[in-house]
Amino acid sequence: MRSLMVDGSMGPSFLVTSHWSEDGKLDVVSHFHSPAEVDSEIRLKMEWTWPKKCVPLMVHKKPDPFTFYFRQPVERATYTIILPPGAEVHWDVIALNRLRDDFEITRRTDAGRVEIKLAINNLPANRRAGMVLELQR
Repeated sequence: MRSLMVDGSMGPSFLVTSHWSEDGKLDVVSHFHSPAEVDSEIRLKMEWTWPKKCVPLMVHKKPDPFTFYFRQPVERATYTIILPPGAEVHWDVIALNRLRDDFEITRRTDAGRVEIKLAINNLPANRRAGMVLELQR
């Protein structure tokens, strides 16, 4: 996790603490270099590799949800899933509506691997939203 400058360039990385809760959720806390000022805007870039996240999708061949949930409004959130070579999926959105929400879901292939990307702009606080993927048979 690192700061993201207004011009889009990346700042230094933050110390990150993560914890798996008993309900199977991953809590991630970023420790800022200095406290944020009240009512100030914060821009972060978070990337993580989660090797066993896709067990329902890839091992059990079940639909697998990929969702966001933030306690504060978020200007832009992007979720990218890169599938193994040869894998193809069906997808749909979760709790997103084209008339109400500003989002885009795209599929592309890079080096023989399908990549599904969901980008959501202006995601409100306390709302779970995302996509669900299912392997094509």
